[in-house]
Amino acid sequence: MFLPIFGQNPPKSDVFLFDLHREQRDISFHNGKNISQNEGYNNQPSFYDNNRVIYARDRDGLTDIALYDIAKDSTSFLNETPSGSEFSPTRIPDSPVVAAVRLDQDGTQQLYAYSAQDSTELLSDAKVGYFDFYSVEEILAAVVNPSGMNLHFINLKTQKDSLIITNVGRGVRKIPDSKFMSYTLVNESGDLDIYLLDVDKGLTSYFICTLPIGIQDYVWLNSAEILIGSRNQLFIYDTTGEASWVKVATLETDGLQQITRLAVSPNGNKIAVVAQVSKS
Repeated sequence: MFLPIFGQNPPKSDVFLFDLHREQRDISFHNGKNISQNEGYNNQPSFYDNNRVIYARDRDGLTDIALYDIAKDSTSFLNETPSGSEFSPTRIPDSPVVAAVRLDQDGTQQLYAYSAQDSTELLSDAKVGYFDFYSVEEILAAVVNPSGMNLHFINLKTQKDSLIITNVGRGVRKIPDSKFMSYTLVNESGDLDIYLLDVDKGLTSYFICTLPIGIQDYVWLNSAEILIGSRNQLFIYDTTGEASWVKVATLETDGLQQITRLAVSPNGNKIAVVAQVSKS
């Protein structure tokens, strides 16, 4: 259920961009726009900076790393890989370089770094499915194995690999404005729980909350609030408040439906949303 979709036939999807506005505890989303406008799989956005979004964009049946410039309303590509596809593009902290999972047509799946000039292998021994950076040299990664995915903390410089726990989901995140990471773990009911990972305390984990049934993706709005999408609605869980998911918005833009992945800009002013588009 929670295996990566790499190598299969992923559903068509688009990337939308919204302005995010906070007024004390109220939150609203405005000026929604489909920024991919492209057939096929357009997914897994993250913010390169406050002004640019990177995502995996369909290109003749494969995917390359697209860069959308918000001010210019223009899209370009960071790479061209004729023999494979890129997924989960993420900027390496304090670097202009982007890391992504590369899936070659022969089935090889590895983590690469991409610059304007070339690409280099970051990790050779682990089949990374999903990841995020803890530091410029360290990642938390959901690593694919024959029965699912296991969670690993990996130093890219030394290649030291620490197994944390088995049977995890794809929700690997750096918690903003903190030293913590978070991940999802399949519970006894087959749903997903979110856990906090304290790297400084020996990779110790703490339960945060359970995602609603069927939800795999989430994003941290800040160090305390978690945002998810369901159908065309958004819900927030405040880790400092009541233990409940609260509806905060309905997104009615260009036939947007079936929200999955989300990404928030570093300054918290914009949000990227992956969704399917109604043809009606």
